[in-house]
Amino acid sequence: MSESPPHNLAGTIDATSRNCKGVIAGLEALLGDAPPGTSAVALIGDVLSRHDVHTWCDRKGYRVTLEERRGKVIALTIVKSRDS
Repeated sequence: MSESPPHNLAGTIDATSRNCKGVIAGLEALLGDAPPGTSAVALIGDVLSRHDVHTWCDRKGYRVTLEERRGKVIALTIVKSRDS
């Protein structure tokens, strides 16, 4: 996944100390009412949360367009692909 993030960034969630529910709640708060094409970045600290974010994106019709390791942190850029 090497696509550049879009210009309409809703925000970044530092979820390195949150569980998967906290990550999803934060992403939902940023992207829920946003128009399609809006993106958010989630900074997570574990592989299980990474998996949960990917699963949530699949269910919502969103896309993870960029995934990169920053030391112990995984940065995921999520783009809202459609209204849901």
